[in-house]
Amino acid sequence: MLRAVIDRTFDGWRDRHWFGWLFVPVLLIAAVDAVWLLSSDLTISEGSYFRIAQVVGMAGAALACSYLCRDIERLRTLFIGAAVMLAAWPSLRLFNHLTMTIDAPLADSWLAAADLALGFDWKAYVAFADQKVWLVNGMRLTYGSLTDYTALLFLILVCREGARRRCAELIRLFLATAIFCMAAGAFFPAVAAMTYYQVPDGTFQLFSPRTGAYHLDLLLSLRTDPRHVLDLDHLPGLVTFPSFHTAMGVVGIYCARGSWPLFTVMLAINLVMIASTPIFGSHYAVDVVAGALVSMVAIAVDRRMFRPQRQSERRAGAWSPAAVTSPI
Repeated sequence: MLRAVIDRTFDGWRDRHWFGWLFVPVLLIAAVDAVWLLSSDLTISEGSYFRIAQVVGMAGAALACSYLCRDIERLRTLFIGAAVMLAAWPSLRLFNHLTMTIDAPLADSWLAAADLALGFDWKAYVAFADQKVWLVNGMRLTYGSLTDYTALLFLILVCREGARRRCAELIRLFLATAIFCMAAGAFFPAVAAMTYYQVPDGTFQLFSPRTGAYHLDLLLSLRTDPRHVLDLDHLPGLVTFPSFHTAMGVVGIYCARGSWPLFTVMLAINLVMIASTPIFGSHYAVDVVAGALVSMVAIAVDRRMFRPQRQSERRAGAWSPAAVTSPI
């Protein structure tokens, strides 16, 4: 009976304050960023201060709109989701780059050895894709559009039944996988596969030695320049292991469940995107495997912590006096 009372109390509080769960990790990461910057010689550019003020203002405006639309559940969900994602953007970007200043040894040799153990030949995989222009175009489009079609998925979920629960689920999983991948990735910095394998220029028809290596200059600067200036408008993702693109691909497929048309489209898009990560993200195969595992663990934990309220209500009903005294 005690467990049923605790579950009902917790679920009731969570149901009333569901949006608070979304802001907590964002605020914690922002606090980590602030302390890290104040305790190091790293700085952010003047334009970044303006960008942060702009994003905070937009997030505040979205929260104000959510209050004005508090009686319209879908609009409230839309504006709260927008506020969380706007606030998360600078916090996570800065966190990703700050963690890469940790003096961990480059992990490329270990990651390449893991690929060898998995039986994955990175060069052969790229050579296979290099012969198919249509496949490469699809890979390039999906890899570069992850943010766009994830935002579109959020908008679609807003319009569906149970919008608040599904949208909150998508945002929670995004934050959980992003934070974990960035924190873990700090201990596995890598120049990534295209650079590590030293592919000569002209080896592939559709790819150059700089494909997937957009992060390299910033990574090396963060590791060698203690007075590096961070510019929010030029902070690409730096995580190699585990692959965040893969983690979000799995999350996108999972959150599209319940509607066969939506699920089918998200499955096709995200499978192509995940297949593109070894090339356009210059990832090793083990990065992809780790990214998928991160997302599956996050989903399992989320399902446990934020299970639908009706489950706890059924448990409470099973322990109620009426349930105990009523005949079977």
